[in-house]
Amino acid sequence: MARNDFGQGLGEAIEEIIGGIVLIVFSVAINAIAATGLLPSGFMQIFELIDIVILASLLFGYQKAGFMYLIGWIFGMFIMIPSGLLGFWDIVLYIGAPILIIAVKAYVWFQNENSGSYL
Repeated sequence: MARNDFGQGLGEAIEEIIGGIVLIVFSVAINAIAATGLLPSGFMQIFELIDIVILASLLFGYQKAGFMYLIGWIFGMFIMIPSGLLGFWDIVLYIGAPILIIAVKAYVWFQNENSGSYL
């Protein structure tokens, strides 16, 4: 089911940032526990792997999102940049990937429009 609502994209972008804050707090707590030696070293690598899987699933989900949803997401990310919660690579991924998806969708749409077929 395609998501094509600006408000939904904006809301989910803000929810993602709130989730990121919770993840940061959790990560700090886990790192503090790991520094005491109470956690095995491999345990931290498991958390890093989980984080990568979550990010990949988010990025692949952009493909199913509609234009207005992606615009709302980008708008939400631009609102969150001054908060200082986003690092450089967060900004690149969370804004760059939706822009790339919009560009690809626009390209496909224009190609189909010129060929006489429709999406």
